[in-house]
Amino acid sequence: RREVDCLGFVLRGSSSFVKFSVDPISLSFPGKLTAGVMYTKQVIVRNGAGIPSEFEFGTPYYDDVDGVITSGRPHEVPDMSDYLVEVNPKAGLIQPYGSITSTVTFSAKPQGLVNLALPVNVRGSDPNLASNLIRLSADVIG
Repeated sequence: RREVDCLGFVLRGSSSFVKFSVDPISLSFPGKLTAGVMYTKQVIVRNGAGIPSEFEFGTPYYDDVDGVITSGRPHEVPDMSDYLVEVNPKAGLIQPYGSITSTVTFSAKPQGLVNLALPVNVRGSDPNLASNLIRLSADVIG
């Protein structure tokens, strides 16, 4: 039988969310837009972390800015198939402290005010940040 000294150690770790920003945070298409015509704007996603970060734009959805959904009139919520929102590139890798520019293409069939939300997902980011969502607004005429 042999005696062996026991080696003790303490393991400590820390982590933080990947920091990123989106510019602009809101895409407002000014003036009256013609239904069925495609309009484009650019969005820059910046990686504020010292590690590469994957990003992806999610599926746009109706943004209840004016309280339509919560007002008890869900029949007034627009059909998302009436809207076209495409992003290119939609996903990719942003190098440390780098940025990527994506083009957002928008078109709508119905007339009226449009308020949509376009999620931005960055791996390792805080999911509760306001910058995880781009607000898209337009006034569409026939």
